[in-house]
Amino acid sequence: MKANNKKIDYQEKIQKAHYLIEYYISPLNTILDVNHSQSVFNELLNISQFTNVKRFDYKDESIRREFEKLYHLLRQVVKNLNSQSIILTNELLPLIDRIKTESEYLRGFHFYLINGNCYKEIQPPKIFVLTRDNIYNRFVHENTKEYFEQFKYEDEIIVVEDSQQTTDWIFDKSKYKEYLNKNLPIEDFFKWCESAVKEEIEDFSFDNFFMVTSLLFEDDYEITANGDGKNITVSNENTELVMPKLTIKRQVNVSR
Repeated sequence: MKANNKKIDYQEKIQKAHYLIEYYISPLNTILDVNHSQSVFNELLNISQFTNVKRFDYKDESIRREFEKLYHLLRQVVKNLNSQSIILTNELLPLIDRIKTESEYLRGFHFYLINGNCYKEIQPPKIFVLTRDNIYNRFVHENTKEYFEQFKYEDEIIVVEDSQQTTDWIFDKSKYKEYLNKNLPIEDFFKWCESAVKEEIEDFSFDNFFMVTSLLFEDDYEITANGDGKNITVSNENTELVMPKLTIKRQVNVSR
């Protein structure tokens, strides 16, 4: 009936539903009603409890075995009935109730169509409520006008690009190392670095300065600090550094 595989018409479907309610659903519901004291389901539970006790009371092994068989058989019957009850509750009853409800609606509608002339004062309810709406905002014209007007009196903006080109300073390590080797030994290494970088960049930054001082870590040189503890200063427009006075000369390799 749910799938309507036999393609029966609606009136026959209603008749079958009423037949099932009267001759199958109602009796089966009474049989499976756990809350009913005299239902078949409860009677089977009572018998099952009785056999469960009696299968341990008799000394005769054959009698105990028969009670054991009866007990397991009743457990299986109760399990099957419980399964049928779940199907009845979850599937059959909602389906039958829906068909029954649809039948009541159709009977009332059929009665109204046949006897409509007798009930002219009764107005049928409006099934569909017509409404009208636009896919765009009703103020779209005003909003569009306002949007374009904000650009109508726009101030002229002139962008002047800076034509001054700046070149990045690249530290030529081999060049400065060669220049350092020509002036060795040097009594004040940091002052020499300041003078060397100023020859190339007058307004040098300390990034430039420290790149030149990296020559201090080359393996070719021997570095010694001034023993008198005096410091020297290196400065540019923004910063002044206090540096120790270092002497640098070419390292002498001693062979044994």
